Amino acid sequence: MKLIKAAAVFTLIFIGCAAPPAPDIANNNEETPPPEAEYAEYSVLVTERRRSPALLEPASGVYAGVFTDGEDISDFERETAPHEVFGVNIKTGEPFPLSWLLGCVSRLKTPYIVINAGRAARFDDNALAELSETAEQIGQFYAPVFAELYPDEQSAEPGEYIAFFRKAAAIFRKEAPNAAIVFSASDPAAARAYYPGDDYVDWAGVTAVVGAGEPDYERLRALYFYFQRKKPVCVNFAVSHISAENHAYAVRSAAGGIERFYSELADKYPRVKAVNYVNFNALTEERLFEGTPLPSENFLATDEYIIKRAYKNAVASLNKADFEDWRALFDRRVKGLPQIEKTIISPFPAEERGGEIYLRSETLLNDVRASGPDFLEEEGLIPLSRAAPYIRRPYEIDVKKKIIHFYNDF
Repeated sequence: MKLIKAAAVFTLIFIGCAAPPAPDIANNNEETPPPEAEYAEYSVLVTERRRSPALLEPASGVYAGVFTDGEDISDFERETAPHEVFGVNIKTGEPFPLSWLLGCVSRLKTPYIVINAGRAARFDDNALAELSETAEQIGQFYAPVFAELYPDEQSAEPGEYIAFFRKAAAIFRKEAPNAAIVFSASDPAAARAYYPGDDYVDWAGVTAVVGAGEPDYERLRALYFYFQRKKPVCVNFAVSHISAENHAYAVRSAAGGIERFYSELADKYPRVKAVNYVNFNALTEERLFEGTPLPSENFLATDEYIIKRAYKNAVASLNKADFEDWRALFDRRVKGLPQIEKTIISPFPAEERGGEIYLRSETLLNDVRASGPDFLEEEGLIPLSRAAPYIRRPYEIDVKKKIIHFYNDF
């Protein structure tokens, strides 16, 4: 307790590796924190052992991307900030946007292509033939590409969709090895039911559309927690400031929502490695994502000065992944990939009451991987001081940012 209080003078406290495990404690009753004590929540980050990255996954930083609703790349960046990724929505069997792709490559932007079902029936051999044509066109260019396949495709049974996605992934592995395959979802239950498996996916995509005056990120967080251990996460993100459904006009709320989300990526969504803003006016245009219903709202980041300024500042302040690093990662796929670390966040925040920090037993067992006596398996909150002898990881406590970060040392 004295250590925590004394550390308030500093921004960061470092606590070294714990001593060897102490003898089991006879009294295993959970120590419930006093409800009247001063309360604060801490995010719990855990850096896991080094591993090979997914295709196009950066060692650090975040790729900033955007779907520009047909606006020229250069025009959009002049109004906002530089981006690394530019997105487009296509259907198989229709003319491939070759000039758009060449424009991206010539400007050193990486294309993000959302591929929806075209003229053929959605999941038959004709659909696979159309996908194969698209893959061949993408594979013509030795340049990195994100390929998001059939997003939110819930018109089929999960088994049918999974079988189709796996065949489609095999086609892309063969015809377009330069493409990172993205499975995307906007609903947590659908993500669990339709996910085709780690072997068929390079990135997990999350579609997060926030309504006007409704800064609710619970669905996004649920999707993030499901995917964070599986794959690097890309978020297709949009915040509305005008709604025809509830007659809301929420410019300042939208600006604040954009700034808050981008600023919280490192601390609350450490596995998010790319964010594509969906710059789109659904009041006047058709749906940008064929499989994802967009409400009748305006999501343009360039429509109002306050929002444009907020978006520009949010993107400019990102810890961005360098393009040259990205290109090097892409080129090293054949030569052997480097090892990088993975940081996840526990779904359960820690709590500070009266100078003592408490962690949930689920966090200690499933995320921190503590091992020791029976009290660690009890449900509820456990004082960090009591659990510390059974934690093999060194950790830091950032009092100012309210973060506990456990590191891998084994």
